[in-house]
Amino acid sequence: MSDRVCSVAPVVPPALKSAAVDLDGCDVLEITVGLFEHEQAGHRMESWPPVVQRKVEELAAEWLARNPTRRIRLVSVAATKSMCVLLLHHAAK
Repeated sequence: MSDRVCSVAPVVPPALKSAAVDLDGCDVLEITVGLFEHEQAGHRMESWPPVVQRKVEELAAEWLARNPTRRIRLVSVAATKSMCVLLLHHAAK
């Protein structure tokens, strides 16, 4: 047996602590961009193919420009084997 001292304890970095987000009265905009068979994406937008990132950012910017009276309260992202998804939870300013 080794002389190494080991311990296991749950650690929650300060940046990952949960916080309440008031989504009351929010609507959700879903932006979905498909992936080609050879493309892969993780659950962080930074891991998406650059062309998919640009398309999602372009579509989100266009929507925000057309809807200046809306405020984004929460941004969620997801990815599957076939698509990348950005959810903008928004409400009136």
